[in-house]
Amino acid sequence: MKHPNSRALYDYWNDLRQSRPAPLRSELDPRAIKELLPNVFILQHDSDTAYTYRLAGTDLCHHFGCELRNENFLSNWRKNERQSITSLFKSIVEEHAAAVLGVKARDEATACNLMEYLFVPVRLDATDDIRILGCGSVFNPQPRALRSKIIRQEVSGLRILWPENVAQFKVASSPGQAVNTRNEILPPPHKSAEKRGHLWVIEGGVT
Repeated sequence: MKHPNSRALYDYWNDLRQSRPAPLRSELDPRAIKELLPNVFILQHDSDTAYTYRLAGTDLCHHFGCELRNENFLSNWRKNERQSITSLFKSIVEEHAAAVLGVKARDEATACNLMEYLFVPVRLDATDDIRILGCGSVFNPQPRALRSKIIRQEVSGLRILWPENVAQFKVASSPGQAVNTRNEILPPPHKSAEKRGHLWVIEGGVT
């Protein structure tokens, strides 16, 4: 994690969950992370191709030039990147992992802005349903009045984080493959990715 917003939200989430794989949604206190709220969001898993914003901070919505609530997080990514992010989200929802995603965000003015997303799981009360709590932050953002909306995102790096009390990936027998704890093989997140331990590393990323 390179962005201070990501580190702050991860530390808050990690303290909140204590020895559990994930904290309860009702335990989140907006006052405790009030400085992060403009960049914070929650995703709901509707299907393998739809992770819908249940809420999204004002700054994040401004970056994309629209209200993100009820929009699909996967909608403005290329097909191979949607597959990689879907695999990442599956680890969060089913395995209670955390994850960091480095992004090149291109806007209407063709400028490239470096972003970082943090994703962590939270559990709905009295159910096993998992929501994804996240934070999306732009490095060195322009003043609001000068911003052009983001129209396309490209994965530049990703990392799965395994907090204490959360199971880790096993390493498959075939080189360059990773499996989760149910022995399901996960696809490489990018054609230039390299497997190092339980992480996929993409050279040139921001994470």
